[in-house]
Amino acid sequence: MAVRIVDESQVHALLDMRACIELMDATLRTVARGGAVLPLRTILRLPDGCGVLASMPSHLNPPDAIGLKAITVFPGNQGSAFDSHQGVVLLFEAVHGSLVAILDASSITAIRTAAVSGVATRALANANAGDLAILGSGVQAASHLDAMAAVRSLRRVRVFSRDPRNAARFAAAAREVDSDTIAAARLYADRRESLFAEAGDFLIPRSEGRVTDAHLIGELGEVLEGTAPARERPEDLTAFKSLGLAVEDLAAPQYVATLAAERAIGIVLEIGGKRDLALEPQRASRG
Repeated sequence: MAVRIVDESQVHALLDMRACIELMDATLRTVARGGAVLPLRTILRLPDGCGVLASMPSHLNPPDAIGLKAITVFPGNQGSAFDSHQGVVLLFEAVHGSLVAILDASSITAIRTAAVSGVATRALANANAGDLAILGSGVQAASHLDAMAAVRSLRRVRVFSRDPRNAARFAAAAREVDSDTIAAARLYADRRESLFAEAGDFLIPRSEGRVTDAHLIGELGEVLEGTAPARERPEDLTAFKSLGLAVEDLAAPQYVATLAAERAIGIVLEIGGKRDLALEPQRASRG
């Protein structure tokens, strides 16, 4: 089979933020309509605690594609020549199951994560919101600034960055938002199953008795489809918990791979996957 390999720089050249926002909007709507198969992510934690390997398979229809993102997270790489997040997205066609593309996962993740935040901001934030606060100054800070600028007219941007010498610690109960904020907010998520299984921001206040599962207003795709309510009043505090969906890592690579093929971008390799039917009778006779 012919497999196209698309590297990080090529992904950035092909996946425009505004286009990705519209792509994620359509993808979340497809999920809300039941057009996706989404197992929860599988995480392998190394015994010494230095890193994890996460795998996220999915099927999305349309565009009727199968994919798998495999990514490692090694926080100790901070400050070295290696990214803390490294991986690939494997893209398959859904007729014969053939592998059609291998794409850099870090660039896909950076762009699509911010694009989903852009979709949520467009659907849930006040129309005149223009003051942006960004916590952290890494890859996601830059991509989120692009996404927010695509959906709102920004008046002021403030960035908070902690001392890079204070390395983050891995913890199953880690969270970014305190219980008071979650309890006071109208809460939305990209997927309820992921929120209830993985989100420390929600699981901790739930364990404290501050909220129940009913505190979730709905999924973002449901808001886009009109089956869950969005913001009701200008003074409402809305919170969107984005855990990341495997289909987001499928729709974006599908889009990129299609453009790459049309523009002859990337490296194409033949790596097998097809039988030589001319040899089948010989094999049968020997058997």
